[in-house]
Amino acid sequence: MVQYNYFDENVLFLIVPTDNTNQKDVLIDSNIDLFGRLFTPIGGAKVLESIGNNAVKGSFEGQNNVISNLFVISEVSAGLFGESNIDEITNIKIHNSTIITNNGSIGILSATQAHDATIENIEIVNATTMHAMLGDNNAVVGNILGEII
Repeated sequence: MVQYNYFDENVLFLIVPTDNTNQKDVLIDSNIDLFGRLFTPIGGAKVLESIGNNAVKGSFEGQNNVISNLFVISEVSAGLFGESNIDEITNIKIHNSTIITNNGSIGILSATQAHDATIENIEIVNATTMHAMLGDNNAVVGNILGEII
């Protein structure tokens, strides 16, 4: 098992596994301000109605730090995580987020969660979600999670 500590926002992209066997435990050591950045959801998005190879597995511990100014524009499912197969997401705050998609589900924390997981102490403040409903008429728009499959 690999553990990443956060020191630079680019580390967020390193937690995406390259195959279905990888498991990552992520520990956020400090606040993350994404102001002025177009963010790509961690783990990509749901592909062909199943969890694809990019689904993040393991755990995500925020240590009560804040991810602020999360801004995602996507043509597929969108959130901080696009696809999540994580067993535990805890102690994270997401402030001032905007998530926009025209096809797929939306959740500020995760658009798609692959199974039941422990999700505790999540704070969402000042969140905006927009869905054009152009392609996926079965899309789910949620505050914390879009859908659990």
